Amino acid sequence: LGGMAESTLSEETLVQSWEVSGTSTPISSLSFRLTTRLGHEAEGYLLYDEPYSTSWFRSYELLSPYTSGSNLRREGLARLETQLQGEPWGFRISPEVSYENTGEIDGLQRTVEKILLEIPFRFRKDPYDPGISLTLSYLRQGASTRSVSRYGDFLSDFHTVGDAVQDQTYFYRSYPFYELVTPGRWSKFTDDTRGFSSAEYISQVGTSFSRSYGSLWHDLFLPSQAEGTLKKTLTRANDTVTSTHQVDLAAINSALNLFGRAGAYPVTSLWFTDEYQLKNTLSLLRKEEESSWDWEFSTEQKVSLFGEKEDKAELEHMLYMENTEQYSYWGTLTVSYTWRRELQRDFGLSLLQSARENGAYYLNSEKTEFRYENKEGWKTYLVVGHETALTFPTHGYIKMELNLGLGFEEDYSGLAPGYRLLLGLAFGISAHFIF
Repeated sequence: LGGMAESTLSEETLVQSWEVSGTSTPISSLSFRLTTRLGHEAEGYLLYDEPYSTSWFRSYELLSPYTSGSNLRREGLARLETQLQGEPWGFRISPEVSYENTGEIDGLQRTVEKILLEIPFRFRKDPYDPGISLTLSYLRQGASTRSVSRYGDFLSDFHTVGDAVQDQTYFYRSYPFYELVTPGRWSKFTDDTRGFSSAEYISQVGTSFSRSYGSLWHDLFLPSQAEGTLKKTLTRANDTVTSTHQVDLAAINSALNLFGRAGAYPVTSLWFTDEYQLKNTLSLLRKEEESSWDWEFSTEQKVSLFGEKEDKAELEHMLYMENTEQYSYWGTLTVSYTWRRELQRDFGLSLLQSARENGAYYLNSEKTEFRYENKEGWKTYLVVGHETALTFPTHGYIKMELNLGLGFEEDYSGLAPGYRLLLGLAFGISAHFIF
């Protein structure tokens, strides 16, 4: 059992929080954790110009809410987590109720009730093997917004939360999983929220997968992490009810130390070790009254090659595509090379001579970045840059950088040639010292 009270002040805005939590473990594999939290925010708090001893005692006043300010916000949360750990499967369930009151600002309080169920599986050869993890999850969440008095307090907030929980009957009456395929206009949500100005219900099922990866060739092609979710959102705004379906997929491939001198398959001596990463995401979204799906897709690829000391070469590409209001895409391709060179000449300067004797060195970097996009017209940019940093071990660095940019943008003026040419040059010197 533990508790905490905290107050922070930033530009006359006072943020206070109180938390009490307790954990019970009747047996080693079963645990319960109850968490309750309250928050209070107010503007207009001023510090007094008074002796330290007086201000020290006054600080204890902040153990209670500061209600004399303006634009008050209050929030609260209660969560009970139950977890059963076992091999090869376990069990976690977390019911939760939270709210946010902005009555003094807009006369509203939003209440959210949520329950998350997770069933994790783990398959491994021994306790020290990370093995393969698979988690199945189910989430349901209901939310509603009510009009409240601007002169409320925590006690009146709790009464509003109680009324909101009782009125969100769809949260309890909805059939798990079946609700994901029931048409929104035929669901009980429409009847149960009739007369509400604002309400929302979310149901979601998901699965996630992870495995250990390393220096095997198939790590390049088999995901080390993957997850997928299917979500349905019912929303009421006065007399309008909408239903939205969403599918999210993501996968990450990772591998390291494959083809360099120290790799599992040493095919070249150009580098010492290497790392590879690929990440793909896909999101599909459709409103029930529409026939087509909106979608977003992203892919990121990164290759890092490491040489001696701090020598490193990197190739990174990112591409984002979406088809929502219109089809568009944008991306970047970056190639960089960093290498270290010892400080050879001091040019007769005692400062450089001392730095060379203490291990100072140059860290150089070359970088080329190509950016392209087609959102509201096409745009293409090419930036080439060089950077040199005179680095003093444990003491900082002095850095100089130079960048040259060239760009083309579509021109809608109707004049020839139909595009704009952009040129840019940037030069900078910076320093960072540690004392």
